[in-house]
Amino acid sequence: MLRQTAVLRCEDYSGIVPLLNTYLAQHGNERISHAAFAMANPISGDLVRMTNRDWQFSTDEVRRAMGWSTLLIVNDFTALAMALPAWAQTTCCRSAAASRPRMRWRACSAPVPAWASRA
Repeated sequence: MLRQTAVLRCEDYSGIVPLLNTYLAQHGNERISHAAFAMANPISGDLVRMTNRDWQFSTDEVRRAMGWSTLLIVNDFTALAMALPAWAQTTCCRSAAASRPRMRWRACSAPVPAWASRA
């Protein structure tokens, strides 16, 4: 299972598929069938339009180009929310209501990106 972090500059690649191929090559070309990514973009449906790059791509086309059975792309805040149940108690904020028995709320926060702010 690939879990290594890499820093790849988007401007060095023509799109996400060449970037992904470089990442895999740097990590021994490990064969994978399923992949998931969290991106700091609004994600809706199959088409992903990056807000900080002139890239746009179809999730299904990337999945087929990479030869994967599954590709899941979610918004980065969605990924954080999905991870909350697995986080240790010490890494989460607690509300006053969470101190009551049977209420185990967890929260994460981050600055709101410009594309998400409303005028």
